Amino acid sequence: MKRSLSILILATLAFIGCTPEDQPGATQTGFDVNLEIPAEITIETDTKTIGFNIIDGKAPKPADMIILDGPAGQKFCKIKTISGNVVSVELYAGVKEGQHKVSVQRSLDIKSLGTTNIKFKVYDDGVHPESGSSVYGRVSCEGQGLAGVVVSDGLNTVVTDAKGGFRMDADQDSSIQEVAAAVGYEDAYHFSKLFKKRYGFPPSQVKKD
Repeated sequence: MKRSLSILILATLAFIGCTPEDQPGATQTGFDVNLEIPAEITIETDTKTIGFNIIDGKAPKPADMIILDGPAGQKFCKIKTISGNVVSVELYAGVKEGQHKVSVQRSLDIKSLGTTNIKFKVYDDGVHPESGSSVYGRVSCEGQGLAGVVVSDGLNTVVTDAKGGFRMDADQDSSIQEVAAAVGYEDAYHFSKLFKKRYGFPPSQVKKD
């Protein structure tokens, strides 16, 4: 009994004498990974990956995980490729704009790398609303504006210009019956009920506003 107790005491003292880095399950931040984290990253809305430059050859391992901690919470992103001095990382589904803390995880160890602001790219297609315009936009295919395309809101019809842009003015004089008929509803009352259910207010409110 005394021998067993002595062994237990010695084992406990040996564990206590370990540094935190040596204890099982402890978080270590000393593994050598260094990536350049830009202050801001601008992406397309359908972007699937982002890249980080490797500093001084201190690349992560393919099995490491990149952690993005931001508006959507803490998300774990797989490393897709490591090519030359660039690490390509798969973005999490439904990525949100905002500040993200970037870390790398290897097994149970995590190292903080920095913070970046992820933003979606905003396009200016050159089409801007004029006074009185209620509907405006641009018709394009593979980034090229399409001219001569007929666009209709059910009541008004316009043709796109040379750059594919179009604008149409609000028609405040149409009755609810005319609007309902234009979009395929013979019963204006039924149309009004469906409209209110969908948008939370009756179509008559749109005319008032």
